[in-house]
Amino acid sequence: MLLVTDRITCGCDLKAYRRGDITGVYTNDTPVKYLISLINKHGGSVGAVLALTTDKAATAYDMLCDTLKKYSTETDIAVPVPELIPVSEDSIADTISDIISHVRAGDRIWIDTTGDLCNSSYLLLALARILEYSHVRLERAVYSNYESHAVEDVTDTYRLFDLINGVDCFASYGNSDGLISFFGESADPAVKAALSAMNDFSDAVALCRTADLDSILDRLNSGLAQLSEMHSDSETEMLFKSLSGAIRDKFGIGSRSSIDMTDVMLWCVDNKMIQQAVMIY
Repeated sequence: MLLVTDRITCGCDLKAYRRGDITGVYTNDTPVKYLISLINKHGGSVGAVLALTTDKAATAYDMLCDTLKKYSTETDIAVPVPELIPVSEDSIADTISDIISHVRAGDRIWIDTTGDLCNSSYLLLALARILEYSHVRLERAVYSNYESHAVEDVTDTYRLFDLINGVDCFASYGNSDGLISFFGESADPAVKAALSAMNDFSDAVALCRTADLDSILDRLNSGLAQLSEMHSDSETEMLFKSLSGAIRDKFGIGSRSSIDMTDVMLWCVDNKMIQQAVMIY
């Protein structure tokens, strides 16, 4: 599944937009062709192209259709005719509903976020988050940089919200699944130690395994301490380091260096986990 937005302007000097060996004149054709080639390279096929189009971009939509038809012929890659999805700043909810009606659980989406509307990026960000609840995965997000005439990859920016959501889920409910899914097989020892302790803490609280909490809390405190002193070249790991302070704050430890059993009990009460609070008490 591929989603694209509209943009009727092209480079004033008609300088080509570029991503690798793929070029195009208009702001949408290069990123869309790049995404199609990427899907094909990994053995996939494009099920649908959804073109979010304003009234004034009818000409751009026609050009996109012609460009993709020509690209399909030149590369022998099957590309469906783009389906027009009307959009305006006054009908964002309708647009999102229309797009959702075109996808099913298990679909994967590639997004060209280049858009003529000021809020295009916010619309597509909201869309990506909503679709995740329907088990639709964002694979790649790109856009045409008007200044450099290059196609930029912004997937990591979109996925930062997965990290933020994962930290919130752990700090609010003790659920570490989001963070473990986000970091996958991170090689950084501080990240691995913190995630391992978070996962065991999550299980212990959910299953009321109070006998294990003392040793798990020691590991959790040690993991958060290692995380706070970590140095990494990864932007997401460094953001995780910054957010580790929010986890401490959520447990209400203030200026103290570690979370104790009383903190956990009160945290359970604050988050409506009464059974767990009673068991710990």
